[in-house]
Amino acid sequence: QDTKDRTFDQEVARAYQTMSALMNYIRSVKDFGKCTGKARGGNQYGIPFVSDCVKSDYEGPCKSSDKPVPCGDHTCKATFVSCLQALLTV
Repeated sequence: QDTKDRTFDQEVARAYQTMSALMNYIRSVKDFGKCTGKARGGNQYGIPFVSDCVKSDYEGPCKSSDKPVPCGDHTCKATFVSCLQALLTV
């Protein structure tokens, strides 16, 4: 899904806070020794922190900008955080 028909003015104002939150998640996951590396097959622009710590044998494709992260449960998720949450319930 492209973003050309949508505006994100309000969201962009929170980009720093969002990226800080994702960095904190990554640090916590690494502290517990559960970070498996960056997922491949999604996040086509290489945006940092979106697909960290959930590398698996599933590589998508995850072409939607709403869900660019290939998750080990063989679905595409919005972020690695939602992937980790899904994997905890499997």
